[in-house]
Amino acid sequence: MGRACLDLYAEKPSGRDKAAAVRRRALAGEEAHDEELQMRRADGGRVWVSLTNTAVRDRNGSVAEVRAIVVDIDDRKRAEEQREGLARVASGLTGSLDVSEVGPRIVNGVVPLLRAHSAGLSLLHPDGSLETLAVSDPPGLYLAPGEVLPAGVGISARVIASRQAESSADLLAEPDLVVSGSLRRKIEESGEGARLAVPLRAGGQVIGVLSVADATGRQFSEAEATLLQVFADQAALALENARLFGEEARERREADLLARVASAMSASLNLDTVLQRVAEAAHQLCASDMSRIALRVLGSEAMRFQHGVGFRARGWDTTLPR
Repeated sequence: MGRACLDLYAEKPSGRDKAAAVRRRALAGEEAHDEELQMRRADGGRVWVSLTNTAVRDRNGSVAEVRAIVVDIDDRKRAEEQREGLARVASGLTGSLDVSEVGPRIVNGVVPLLRAHSAGLSLLHPDGSLETLAVSDPPGLYLAPGEVLPAGVGISARVIASRQAESSADLLAEPDLVVSGSLRRKIEESGEGARLAVPLRAGGQVIGVLSVADATGRQFSEAEATLLQVFADQAALALENARLFGEEARERREADLLARVASAMSASLNLDTVLQRVAEAAHQLCASDMSRIALRVLGSEAMRFQHGVGFRARGWDTTLPR
């Protein structure tokens, strides 16, 4: 394993550095068995190999040559990395019950898992549209969180219809796929036209879509689709747990607020004080910009706003005619 051979290894601790150490040991007459290293491919990518060295000695017992057997173990190592990555990310998903935290963890966890450029997570609306919940960093061509993809657009529409994984090596080459003009231009400019998308399923229903994007021409395998679906199923469970926790927390806050209002009402005989506290409670319960209470004007059918909280525009306390 001369200097020229070392250039074949990746510039990583598991590549050239480790290969150099194996080379030094080989020249010292020490054999190596099943050493796992990373080599460089012609396209700049990396491939895992298993290296076994055997020293051949001359009559004087000195090392005359070193014979090496190199075996491609990239598929096995990639499967190991994916399993470890899946377990690591799945563990991270259980560490939070906040939807705003769970979403980014999902997309940023799945990108290295599938060696993709970017990922996006969207939730399904009743009308078939999809609202982006989270995108990876960097986001690639995905819509920003809060933006909505119309029903029937993109590969996500196929996923919702088939309820299973769908992929494309080139979105722009799919004649029956609806791609918006702006997305088409972005794909043409960036070359990020390959997609793999799977449904998010909860309670037997499709609640959203998880997808990854990569360079145009990438053919996603069945194994990768299965892996992404396994991840999406865990992600859907994490999102559902976060949603339920959020609902329970909201119900607790509402119950606590109502109890405090009831206590305040029973503790005061001043109507203005009680009504103002009711207005404040309504403002908090509904998370509104403002709340107002109107009372009937004595001797009239008109109503007048007398109590409120939040934004107050000119005339907020005017009398309402009958």
